[in-house]
Amino acid sequence: MSQQTLPGFHRRRQRLRHLLLIALILGSNVLLVAYVHNVVAIEERIRQIHRLQRVCDSLESVALFYQQQLIRMEMPERIVPAAERYGFQLPTVPPWYLPPAREQLGP
Repeated sequence: MSQQTLPGFHRRRQRLRHLLLIALILGSNVLLVAYVHNVVAIEERIRQIHRLQRVCDSLESVALFYQQQLIRMEMPERIVPAAERYGFQLPTVPPWYLPPAREQLGP
């Protein structure tokens, strides 16, 4: 090789190193941004999950309240005096209810 080609070769090699270094820095920055974005997205999802859990707990407590209220309203101690007030007569024999067996219901 001649003396003139060696400096050109070194310059090209040095330029290639600079380009590779810049590409490496840009690539690492892209990966860092993607990582931070994922962390932020995960934190947001965790906040949403906690918010939905609080709403679910609230709805469960409301459902429990209404179930208790329904049980209180269906109590015989409440229904019998109301029936007597309206003139209904209570049966002398308590009614029997036997649900049909599953075999009789069919497929």
